[in-house]
Amino acid sequence: MDLTGKCAIVTGGSNGIGTAIARLLARNGANVFLIARTQEPLRLASEETRQEARNASQRFGFFSADVSDQSAVQNAVGAAEAECGPVAVLVNSAGFHRTGYVEKLPMSDIEDEVRVNYLGTVYMVKQVLPGMIERREGWIQNVSSLAGLKGIFGYAGYSGSKFAVMGFSEAIRSELRPYGISVSALCPPDVDVEKLEHYVEREQPLENVRVSEGAKALQPEDVARAAIAGMERGSFIIIPGSSGRMLHLVNRLAPWAVDRFLNRTIDRARRERGL
Repeated sequence: MDLTGKCAIVTGGSNGIGTAIARLLARNGANVFLIARTQEPLRLASEETRQEARNASQRFGFFSADVSDQSAVQNAVGAAEAECGPVAVLVNSAGFHRTGYVEKLPMSDIEDEVRVNYLGTVYMVKQVLPGMIERREGWIQNVSSLAGLKGIFGYAGYSGSKFAVMGFSEAIRSELRPYGISVSALCPPDVDVEKLEHYVEREQPLENVRVSEGAKALQPEDVARAAIAGMERGSFIIIPGSSGRMLHLVNRLAPWAVDRFLNRTIDRARRERGL
């Protein structure tokens, strides 16, 4: 995958997975344009990404926008094309999650997750597709989650939005193949010190804490390396980390075994809560 001089847009590029992927794209010679909501972290991330440039001719830029706002997305993509050229790579990394028991989750939280995680992905793809189809070239990577492959306790709204990203990605992968456009879905597990855009700190349900115990969080850089390697291989589902891949495999072959393990863990946590 030769990215030399090609424009790559990364949403959620001000931190975490987005920033790590942006740096790798810069090392591969791409012109990198970052989109996120918060201006100052975005500016700093863009400067750090610029320092990873492979050659002096590479171009960099950023634009503050909320991907759940379709008109803001149009403005951001227009700025990216003006600064860095026709879009060849799109990485949809903007997202957030809010944990909680589904009966207690505010409906506004679930709606926000759908707007940012799912519709934000759709808006970005729709905006860059005409040019990619015309040029018969493009790479689209939508960041889903392991929670987009297996529903996780305490993440009802988040899992729902990430399952939607998976379905959308699978459908457009089939549609765009004749145009030479590759589509992949990145499904990372927990990532260390990652602060997802829009993230709101909130106490997790005890059941969710117990289910997550013992799972080793990956570093953003490890996820980024897996993301780029998967794109180069033409993989559709990209799962960084051996434990995540094993969970996905077992869930496909013997979902009852995964459910039994999870249910036992959840039942123990319920007893801790006195239920």
